[in-house]
Amino acid sequence: MRRKLLFIFLTFSFGITIYSQELPLLTQYMYINMAFNPGYTGSNEGICVTGLARQQWIGFKDADGNSVAPQTFYVTIDSPLKFLHGGLGGSIMQDKLGPFSTIQVKLDYAYRMDLGPGTLGIGGEAMFQNTKLDYSTFKDKIIDTGDPLLQATDKQSDLVVDCSLGGYYKVPDKYDIGFSVTQLLQTRQKRNNYQLKRTYYLTGGYNWPVPNYPGFEIQPHALIMYDGAAIQGNIDAILMYNKKIWGGLGFRYQDGVAAIPVIIGFAVRNFHIGISYDIGTSGTGINNNGSIEALINYCFKIEAEKFRKSYKNTRFL
Repeated sequence: MRRKLLFIFLTFSFGITIYSQELPLLTQYMYINMAFNPGYTGSNEGICVTGLARQQWIGFKDADGNSVAPQTFYVTIDSPLKFLHGGLGGSIMQDKLGPFSTIQVKLDYAYRMDLGPGTLGIGGEAMFQNTKLDYSTFKDKIIDTGDPLLQATDKQSDLVVDCSLGGYYKVPDKYDIGFSVTQLLQTRQKRNNYQLKRTYYLTGGYNWPVPNYPGFEIQPHALIMYDGAAIQGNIDAILMYNKKIWGGLGFRYQDGVAAIPVIIGFAVRNFHIGISYDIGTSGTGINNNGSIEALINYCFKIEAEKFRKSYKNTRFL
């Protein structure tokens, strides 16, 4: 889970370099792999655009009644490109957490190859991140009132560059598995004395057709995230009907804090729309009304090139 806002405030008062808050939580991670794995880029048969909006900890406020709950917005786009032997894509992410406001722009490329019954993608990503810290939020909240940095009322921003690597293997309509390392360089932001945290992701999913019930599939998914200090585990089970309607439950756990996500979705033409709601069972769950997330995806299908075959007849040689 995200580090508590109070912890962030107090850490700054000691004047040491801190690591960033964890990367944003995503309940519907199975439908937006590009957010954390560049190896996924170009894995679909078309130009795909995905948008996601997440409001975490609904109703979570500070002592002054101001909303400080994390908010996250994602837009990703990717496409397979034969002349590059893989896929090309990019994404924009905006994240708000207390005094922190972060914007990320990512450029992704994945080399794709046939491997056994499936396709393997090995990808790299360049990330440009601007983090803005609003020092006015510290006023009247810090014990050391003599610290000129914490008494500032302006907004300080930093622009840094980092990179990520990932691999993604998929057997269509069977299973998929992915592994990635984000923020590989752990770049430090000098102005805000703030450092990115290298994070490891392991994901997997499986499609299991329900016997004797055509059209029904059970799709278990799992994600493990590790940042060198804490492990977050996610496990979900989705029941899908005719690839048009789906719903399921999950379980997320880290550092004594647990949540139960509820996911529903439907497909209309080439649009896929999903909504999830996280029910908190411990920790901050008693102080807020859960978390909600909405996702929409649209793919422009790329028609395979049709080559006209010609035949020779020995009569005309």
